[in-house]
Amino acid sequence: MAEPQWPALPTGEIPVWDDGHFTVSGEVVPFLPYSENFEGWDDELTSLHKREAAGMHPIDIASRDNAIAGLKAALKRNPERILEVGSSDGYLIRDLKAAFPQATIVGSEVAPEALRQIAVEQPGVPLLQLDITNCPLPAGMFDAIVALNVLEHIEDDSGALREMARLLRPGGVLLIEVPAGPALYDAYDRQLHHFRRYRMSDLVAKIADAGLDIVR
Repeated sequence: MAEPQWPALPTGEIPVWDDGHFTVSGEVVPFLPYSENFEGWDDELTSLHKREAAGMHPIDIASRDNAIAGLKAALKRNPERILEVGSSDGYLIRDLKAAFPQATIVGSEVAPEALRQIAVEQPGVPLLQLDITNCPLPAGMFDAIVALNVLEHIEDDSGALREMARLLRPGGVLLIEVPAGPALYDAYDRQLHHFRRYRMSDLVAKIADAGLDIVR
């Protein structure tokens, strides 16, 4: 599998992935800082989630298991690269590595401290600080993209869906999970920086507008 050409950073520097880490201007860095958008997420929320759940909450476990089962069912070939949008505490990265050992798993997050922690706990994983609505990555880079409980944190969720569709190879798979029920939106959602909850019909329409076909 050929290594991708990682885009230049905003500074103009060209990153290189070699021997399990990124190097920029001769210096090893834990992640590539491409873009950020803290409107819907920050390091404090990552810390809260990790402190309260530590990856072991039954809903978190079910979400990760469902995502991996969904990818295995939908992918028509062994994936070369899988992107997780919103890697947070890194537990899904760990599970994706175990489920798809032949694939390169790429993590992304807007929160820099979360990425630094993932770099320690999940060495050898390419990590990107990335606002998915302002993404410099080339089109068709990934066989699959996973975004669990991410779209509700993004104000321009339609733009995010369009970008994720652009990043997929032909036949690629996008797997998403979002909170349901706009009428249930309350102070808890606001505390978690949710912009919305979803009706299925609205979500389906946004997915179609992004040029994606619904498999399940």
